[in-house]
Amino acid sequence: MEHWEVILDFAEALDREKAQILRRYSYPETRQILPPPEELDAMIGFIRELQDAIRSAPPLVPTTTEVFLEDYTNDEHARMLDSVAAVLAEAKRLNQPFEGDTDT
Repeated sequence: MEHWEVILDFAEALDREKAQILRRYSYPETRQILPPPEELDAMIGFIRELQDAIRSAPPLVPTTTEVFLEDYTNDEHARMLDSVAAVLAEAKRLNQPFEGDTDT
């Protein structure tokens, strides 16, 4: 989850309000969440903006540490966001909830 936290922290600098929604999706109060379709569309758009910003930023994790055992590139972080966008798009398409991580 450490790399995801780095992405969320970076997102805060881009758009605090949307980053908070993305954080809420990541750690929901209940296991399943189904936001309104308009919100899902807005979040998918934000994820795409976030990907572009990450790709053009200095490395989010420049080297390995005790916390970051892998030094993922920014492209790898952007690919992580592809997966999140796909989950949100599928939740919208099926009108079905998705699950966040409530074990943190």
